[in-house]
Amino acid sequence: SHRSELTCFIADAGMLKATFIRETEVHCLVPKDLKPESYNISVSNNGVDFSNHSLELKVLDPFLVHSISPTKGSIDVTPNIVLNGAKFQDVANLSCLFAHQYWVPSSFIDSSKIECPIPRLVRPGNISIELFLNSFPISIGPPLIFFHINLSFSSISPMFGYVHGGTNVSISLNDATSESAVTHCIFGQKPVPVITFGTGIVVCRAPAADIPGSVPLGVSADDGESFSMSPISFEYTQPATF
Repeated sequence: SHRSELTCFIADAGMLKATFIRETEVHCLVPKDLKPESYNISVSNNGVDFSNHSLELKVLDPFLVHSISPTKGSIDVTPNIVLNGAKFQDVANLSCLFAHQYWVPSSFIDSSKIECPIPRLVRPGNISIELFLNSFPISIGPPLIFFHINLSFSSISPMFGYVHGGTNVSISLNDATSESAVTHCIFGQKPVPVITFGTGIVVCRAPAADIPGSVPLGVSADDGESFSMSPISFEYTQPATF
């Protein structure tokens, strides 16, 4: 009945305008020039009598974010992204927003690092990343972009080669836009660089194998540091003899 007189009070800031949301919630308009520290805040229905129990309001400096690592990758080999910067604090309700629509909780590492898991629903391509506190932007710095790569593939040709190596194997990627990002293939435990690529296809030369048999096959987008493995295998055979 006294919503027009609803106010908040913060020491060093005085009386503040408050907006009634529901019987258990009001919004207080906090001045932008409050210094970063902790304040007690109380609420009044008439501007004179205030609540007996005050709540703590913690005002923070903006988090300074300058980069992310890595800047590109596939979710199955790069499940998390680290935001690098300064003035980070370990506070509740800190989250990352991916591609302007996917919210995920973040993990505080230290004053210069915060980690966020990559949502599995994001599509391949350039993905924006923003840091939020209680659904409000908390960081300042350059735009943060992660290049999400789908490294899965559906077929290879040929599916076998000789144990002495040298077979050029074409790998058909499920995402035809990812081929230029692939840097290496791996045959079992032996990585080799990509020798050429085309639309939706990368070509790697099979290394020599120690013995005949099937080996798992995978591809990398980070210079062979990590690989996205496939259920498709490559078969090593002995050359025919006459």
